[in-house]
Amino acid sequence: MTRKSEPSLKVVPETPAAPIEPERAYTIGALAQEFGITTRAIRFYESRGLLAPKRRGSQRTYSRRDRARLTIILRAKNLGFSLEDVSEYLKLYDADPSQQAQTQMLLSKVE
Repeated sequence: MTRKSEPSLKVVPETPAAPIEPERAYTIGALAQEFGITTRAIRFYESRGLLAPKRRGSQRTYSRRDRARLTIILRAKNLGFSLEDVSEYLKLYDADPSQQAQTQMLLSKVE
């Protein structure tokens, strides 16, 4: 009688989870330098409600989320989208984690 051998299971030692990074903070000057724009431009986007940095006294502190939003703003601007379109997109981004609504909105603007 022939017996099929069972596949051997390897025991892999559990690796420790990656340490959780504390939230990185950026200054307005650091973001301006990184993206090659002026601090005035960043403050303009803030005045339009596209960015919402935390405040420490009179100093603005931007999070990774703010940095990502600034990336989206600048990319959309380079593609010719209006600030109203960008604002709508960012609102959808916050409301719809599946990103289906954002995709539909962008497609309707491009068509």
